[in-house]
Amino acid sequence: MAGLDVHFQALDECARAAKNASKALVPGDMMSPRKLPPLPGKLTDSTVFGRLDNSQSLAIDIDKIWRDVLGTDLGLARSKLGGVERALDKVETNIRAADKP
Repeated sequence: MAGLDVHFQALDECARAAKNASKALVPGDMMSPRKLPPLPGKLTDSTVFGRLDNSQSLAIDIDKIWRDVLGTDLGLARSKLGGVERALDKVETNIRAADKP
């Protein structure tokens, strides 16, 4: 692959950044720089809304959103960032293999 100039350190740094970003999206991980709150262990108490009509429905909806965002959505983001890290590693491996004489 003559004439190809690849900065392997840049690939490594991008892969490391993807890995670190993925680790930062773990709910309840106190080592995370963003310190995301943990997934709720119990349901939201509807009394926190006072005498609001349909407060129980609101509490249920809040719990669903909380679990969807912190569970499903962040899990998908972690998965995709992990894929980015693996893909960058493969790019580097393939370039190095193709560049061998």
